[in-house]
Amino acid sequence: ASTPSSATPRRSASRASSSPTTPRRAFTPSPSRLRAERRRRRGKEATLDRLAKMARASTEIAGAETVAELVRRATTLSRELIGADHAVTRITSPTGATALLSRDDASGATAAEDDDQIHRTVEATGRPLRPLEAVGAHPPPDGMLAVPLVARDGASLGSIVLSQAKRGAFDATDEAVLMQIAQIVSTALERMISLDQLA
Repeated sequence: ASTPSSATPRRSASRASSSPTTPRRAFTPSPSRLRAERRRRRGKEATLDRLAKMARASTEIAGAETVAELVRRATTLSRELIGADHAVTRITSPTGATALLSRDDASGATAAEDDDQIHRTVEATGRPLRPLEAVGAHPPPDGMLAVPLVARDGASLGSIVLSQAKRGAFDATDEAVLMQIAQIVSTALERMISLDQLA
């Protein structure tokens, strides 16, 4: 006689397949997360764009054959790269007198009246003049950004002043980029001529 099996009977395939299952819900990022991702992507693209422009600016400035051409290129590239209406680069002699002045105005308008005072302040302190810091009685109404041109031994070579940002006030990133341009210009100046030749 056969002995009854003690194993627990398995569920039939048809019964198992008929069990209800919960469908998986597709993941949908929240609107705030999507906005943050878009901002991050735009920021990355802007950074890459500025790096490419900085590389171009460095090449163009280094390729200048005369001091006048170097300063002209630096002035135009500073205005275009940062995004300003006006740019003025001043090169000084060892006595502090203006040896060379280059202006670049997107709209053809005249630079701010107190540019000379801004230049002298930046050159005397050897540090950037931050946006919206007042110099004189009438600072540029739309803000300005100024950085010094400094030799390796700390001597003043001049300064670059931008005014009227096209997209609002200048920010810390603009200052950092303009400082990089100023370092490139200062190095190129020292390589091309000595300070005595500017007197």
